[in-house]
Amino acid sequence: MDDYPGANHTRYEHSLGVMETVRRYIIALLDQSEFLEHLSVKRIELALVCGLLSNITRFPLSNIIHELKQRKSGFLPILSEENILENVLSVKNKRGETIPDIIDDTFYQFDHQLMRNILLDRKQALEPEDHLIYSFINCSLDARVIDFVRRDSLHLGLMKGDSFDLDELLPHFTIYHHRLALRSTGVTIAEQVIAMRYWLFNRIYWNWPNRAFCSMVRHVIMPLGENDVFLQQVPERILFSTEDDLLSFLEKICKDLKRTDLSEIMRFLAKPDQVLFRLALDVSPKEHLDLKSVCKKVANMDYEQLEQLAHNVANNVNSIKKHRRNNEDRTLVIVDMPYEPGARKLVVCPINS
Repeated sequence: MDDYPGANHTRYEHSLGVMETVRRYIIALLDQSEFLEHLSVKRIELALVCGLLSNITRFPLSNIIHELKQRKSGFLPILSEENILENVLSVKNKRGETIPDIIDDTFYQFDHQLMRNILLDRKQALEPEDHLIYSFINCSLDARVIDFVRRDSLHLGLMKGDSFDLDELLPHFTIYHHRLALRSTGVTIAEQVIAMRYWLFNRIYWNWPNRAFCSMVRHVIMPLGENDVFLQQVPERILFSTEDDLLSFLEKICKDLKRTDLSEIMRFLAKPDQVLFRLALDVSPKEHLDLKSVCKKVANMDYEQLEQLAHNVANNVNSIKKHRRNNEDRTLVIVDMPYEPGARKLVVCPINS
């Protein structure tokens, strides 16, 4: 499923694109003196499979789960990348075959443990020569970045002059200290990639509707992280559900637990036309120097403290509304402190319930 509005591609398409980009990286390095040292037939096969499976631990709403795990150490260990990878690799198709079975039918000397080490970011377990394959999918210009930047800029209708041509970048790649490197002659092209990535994050991936959606879902998932029913069902749910399926699952869990506060948020999200929280206050320590200390204090709060802060703000807002309008409508508030690069600190409020 798509993660962001307008970025109109599936993870399947992206996976194929990453593998193709890795293939073109390998071809671009053919004339390097270190090529045979790093890229035997066995390692080339490994590189292509790692490119194809580089996003295998991602799932609908996974960007929100990963952000939560960054904020709270040890949160949802059942959804660690290692557990998800092993669960996916154990799934059988209609012929009773797993992904490792299919790989072994094609590549007879495939190193499954090395593949796991690369996909799970276990750099300490890699031999020096294997760091080249690791860098193909883990660097500033890795195959994943190149594919989604090119793919999303195409689907979003950006002009050709605003994008970049992969063929212009490839000749500048080299191998340096067992890693993918870029010659100084390719800096201009690399700057275009970085600028395009920044533009996509700043204007598309981090637009208000998407930020509000992530904030609302995260606010619901966080208190469910220690609930037995949620923990028992969520591993299988993430493997075989669409984003809409997961939202329905969250709504049902909230109702079963009689968490009316969370059910109210899920009621907004479960509508065919989702009702999202509106941005009430957007504060950045870089742009609002007078509030820098406030941002720092809020950034250090754990989930429970953020929830209490939001509750206090909501009570104040509702008391003012009741006094001015003499009505009983309540306004919910979420204090959102995103972790992703380039994100702003913001408080969002929804349409009255």
